[in-house]
Amino acid sequence: MKTTDKKRRVAEKAQEPHGRRQGNGEWGKGLRRVGARVPNPLIAPLCPAPGSLGEAQAADMNLFEYQGRELYERYGIPCAKGYVVESMQDLEAKIAGTHFPVVVKAQVLVGGRGKAGGVKFAENAAELRTVTKGILGLDIKGHITKKVMVAQKLDFAKEYYLSFLVDRASRKHMMIFSADGGVEIESVPEERIHKVAIDPLTGFQPFHARAVLLKSGL
Repeated sequence: MKTTDKKRRVAEKAQEPHGRRQGNGEWGKGLRRVGARVPNPLIAPLCPAPGSLGEAQAADMNLFEYQGRELYERYGIPCAKGYVVESMQDLEAKIAGTHFPVVVKAQVLVGGRGKAGGVKFAENAAELRTVTKGILGLDIKGHITKKVMVAQKLDFAKEYYLSFLVDRASRKHMMIFSADGGVEIESVPEERIHKVAIDPLTGFQPFHARAVLLKSGL
């Protein structure tokens, strides 16, 4: 009789869910035992849905300049109009709709394109063909140019430098701003480069912009 009762209790226990409620009304050790993951309400909204653009960008954030421009356009940020070509045949298919003058820029994941001959201007279709042919295939610090971006040459009164990066030391985002734009940031004196840490939980706020503008005297 005792053996039968013991087998019955074992069978009943096997049918119970791992997360059986305990006397205090909360799910007990069974939930932790099976390694269940409970979504964090602070993090879940920041995680892109599977197959979304955000997921692809999170996997690889080495964006070419033209990809960054596409993101600007998507969010309504004004930028120079243009297109990307990978060959001279590709250029011939798009050259008819080009509004001159234009700037032709090598699309490589490295700085110093201008000094290496990867950024040139064109006033007409003939110059555009010549410049594009010279930049395609150009070796810039070990990076072979496979694409070039052709964009409108804009007149501007002033250039500024602005970038965002991840500061691993503080585990925060870092905004870097300088009123001395249009040149390599490495050549700008340190006292004219202003940095502001941004908490990833709160994100960019207007006071971050005010801080660097005040420091820059703007």
